[in-house]
Amino acid sequence: IGTDDFGIPGAKLEYKLSENSRRLVEFHQVRAQESQLAAGLTAEGPAIEGQLGQGERRDHLLVLRAGHCYRVIGAGEPSLEDLDLALFDPMGAPVTEDPGQDRYPVIGLQAGIWLAQAGRFRLQTHAYVGHGKFALRVYRTEQ
Repeated sequence: IGTDDFGIPGAKLEYKLSENSRRLVEFHQVRAQESQLAAGLTAEGPAIEGQLGQGERRDHLLVLRAGHCYRVIGAGEPSLEDLDLALFDPMGAPVTEDPGQDRYPVIGLQAGIWLAQAGRFRLQTHAYVGHGKFALRVYRTEQ
């Protein structure tokens, strides 16, 4: 039995991604990037990758700049049936979340996420149904 980041004992789970699932997630990442570039958006930083167990949440720090419109697009492997995203402002208040019940979460699609001020935002991933690996990408408009 191992411990988590806070020293609490618990079982360590390791997920193995099949070659087919890895290629499927990669395929969707590339298609998402192509569509965002065609829409005039630029990738902001590297892709965010990770894995989640059933019901698990993970936070990712995003330093976002004012004067841009942002969009976040994700993809999970097939065993991650419902991957959710939520964005919180520097004070911890919710900004927006993904309403879909699928493994392709998007925030900022209908109405972009416009920021009046820069700051350290928290992007939370949540494996609502299922478990497995995921990848996310943050896009922004040019100023």
